[in-house]
Amino acid sequence: MVSYANARTAEEVGMARQGDWVLTRDAIAVEEFLAPKPRRQKLQEWAVPENKVIVGMVACFKAQKSPEDFIEVAARVLKETDGAHFVMAGDGELRASIEERIRRHGIHDHVTLLGWQSEAAMPELYRNLDIVVLTSLWEGLPCVFSEAMACELPIVATNVDGAREAIVDSENGFLHETHDVDGMARSVIRLLRDAELRRKMGQLGRSRVMEFDIGKSVDTVESTYRKYLERH
Repeated sequence: MVSYANARTAEEVGMARQGDWVLTRDAIAVEEFLAPKPRRQKLQEWAVPENKVIVGMVACFKAQKSPEDFIEVAARVLKETDGAHFVMAGDGELRASIEERIRRHGIHDHVTLLGWQSEAAMPELYRNLDIVVLTSLWEGLPCVFSEAMACELPIVATNVDGAREAIVDSENGFLHETHDVDGMARSVIRLLRDAELRRKMGQLGRSRVMEFDIGKSVDTVESTYRKYLERH
């Protein structure tokens, strides 16, 4: 299981018994994200203003991720301040719906759709963000959280499933109920107006990111296989 929340659900519905599962995070190669490299080097290539706070979401454009909510958050933030620019890395079946909402709110100049990004490009992508948002309706425990934490970025996300196992509310990010676009917008505004808060939350996230390192997860999986193979 990638989260304790998923494990509890599996036990409740009879898919697993207590003690019959192992926690192994949906992990990342943390060192690739920790590497000390310059930030904000892609903004010109993306045609994104360099004098803005960059708010990003990394996700497939599918119902689970509720990407239209990200646009609703952006629209509310932009009504309060012109100090932010929003980027979305990903693509999928809801792209047309996202583009329609951008047109409806008249925020085309403030939102950039980057399309699909390769796995190798992800560390550099995060180095160009200042705040990470994830509006999912359900999750296991997505790599977006650990990737953002490794890059010292505060996170605004929905409080679903394993989210609270990565994000401690008001410490390294803010958690909100699903579809609470007003609340998420308030948290984004608070962060974009307070660089010191962004810095502190980012540092707290980075301080605990090694829990999500791929080496630890591989060791757990390997030791579990060895344990049960030795029994038989």
